[in-house]
This record gives sequence, structure tokens and C-alpha cells, in this order.
Amino acid sequence: MLITDLPEKTAKLLNLIRREKKISQEKLALKCGIDRKYVNIIEKGNSNISIGMLNKLCNGLEVEISDFFTKLGK
Repeated sequence: MLITDLPEKTAKLLNLIRREKKISQEKLALKCGIDRKYVNIIEKGNSNISIGMLNKLCNGLEVEISDFFTKLGK
């Protein structure tokens, strides 16, 4: 995986996990204490999020960040 692919792959995986868990962007945003519009921006791949933000999102999705990175690498 190229580093330039990282935002897009991260966005797709976050969206996939959120949909699998049947959580709306609004509900995820509320759980994470962030704006719903920002969740949308992230899921479109239009933001290079920090590890801290990724950790917040993983916590909101109830996914271990290590598991997220494992799935991201596949």
C-alpha cells in the first residue's frame, strides 16, 4: 500500500465498519464528540486524520485500533 492511498483506504474501511455495525454518521459523531459533517469528510477521504482521531473513531465503533490496522493492511 502506498502512503498516498492511506486516506482513501482508511475512509473506505471506516465507512464499511460503520455500515456493518448499522451506526449512522450522526450517532458515531455523537459517540466520538465530533461534528457529523467531519465524519462525512473523513469517510469521503478528504481529510488526513490523526492517530488520535482514528482512535476516537475506533472507540466509537467499538473496534480495537490494532484490529483496524490489521484490516487496513489487507
